[in-house]
Parts: sequence; C-alpha cells; structure tokens
Amino acid sequence: MVEDWTHPVGPGMPTFNAFWHRQVSFESLGNLSQVGRATTMIHIGSHSGTHVDAPSHFIAGARAISDFPADCLMGKIYVLKFRRTSALPLGRKDFDLQQLREFRDNIVGLLFNFGWAKRWGTSGYYSDQPYLTEEAADLIIETGVRFVGYDLAMPDDPSEGRGHSMDSRIHKRFLERDVLLVENVRIPEDAEGFYASHSAPLNLQGVDGSPIRFVVQRAQNG
Repeated sequence: MVEDWTHPVGPGMPTFNAFWHRQVSFESLGNLSQVGRATTMIHIGSHSGTHVDAPSHFIAGARAISDFPADCLMGKIYVLKFRRTSALPLGRKDFDLQQLREFRDNIVGLLFNFGWAKRWGTSGYYSDQPYLTEEAADLIIETGVRFVGYDLAMPDDPSEGRGHSMDSRIHKRFLERDVLLVENVRIPEDAEGFYASHSAPLNLQGVDGSPIRFVVQRAQNG
C-alpha cells in the first residue's frame, strides 16, 4: 500500500517565520463560467511544506536541485524512530553503530521519526524542535545515503539561527557533501523500519530546492 507522507499544500499553511518566506497562495486565472476551463497560479516558495533542500540552499556555487537525477529520492530507505518532546539533541550515543554500518551503501535515504509531525501548525513546531549534533551528522554521512529526511523543519538547533555564529551548521555539514535534506515530512508516529521511496523533486532549473510529494511503500523484506 502506498502512503503519502506530505503535508497538504494550500493558502494558510505554515511557513517559516522570516521575511524572505512568503505565504502560499492560489490565484484563479481562468474559470469554467468565463473561459470554459479552470487554471490556477500557484505561489509557493522552494522551501514550503514538505520539500527537499539542494546544496545551493546554503553553499555558494553548489549544485541546484536540477543538477540531481529524477530518481535522487527513490529507492530503499529506513525510518529510525526516536521520541523527543522539546529541543533536545540527537547525538552519537543515541545510535546503534552496528545498525548504521549495516546501512552503508544499502539504503538511499535515512528518515528520522521524532513524532513531531503532529505538531505541524503549532507555535512550537519550529522553536521547540529536536535536532542533530555534528557527531550524529557525520555518522549519517558515513553510511553513504543520498538524502536525510525528518518530520522537522530543519536538522539544526533552533537557537542557532540566522545571525548566530553557528547558523545552520548541520544543514551545511550535509549539503556541502551533496547529501540532500527532505524536511517537514508527515511521518506517521508508528512508522519504523524499511520502506521504498517513490518521491521526486520538480525539475526547477537552477533552484535551491523543491516542494515534493513524499510517497512511500512499506518494504516486504529488509
């Protein structure tokens, strides 16, 4: 059975509270009564809702989303389940190192299920979220995955935002190594184990990321 782990897209949906992030809006261009067909202009940022970050999001001169193949998010993935209720780190001690070694070159993506998707649209979704440490990021990079996803807005400590000396350091750690980041994934609370991802970004030429529809299917066997 195919599962859709995408937050619905539409006017009024949550967006990051910063001046460079615009609200999503739909504008009717043609309608059935006037022109016999319905068409809509969709205004959406490259990092709105469930989306993928390309390296050029943070790294000057790095690859845009159009520089990656259409199947960059497709293949076998693994969902790791952790429970966090506040802005607490996920570090080296939280991982099963033997399990990570078994992932090496065996999966294309690693997803983190913090049980955070249910907080989508709440005041603490961004400010209170858990995050990855540099040591955790390095362990993940060593597995050779093409992308990392999570039910959070970012992999970083929310206190280390724009203007901080450590601004988005975990973002940069992954992206400078061409590891794509899939954010705001609507992961079910009970999801864990192997899945197949059938997801893809839009072919947005030279753009720093893309909204996606994150679609998965539970794997029959690991």
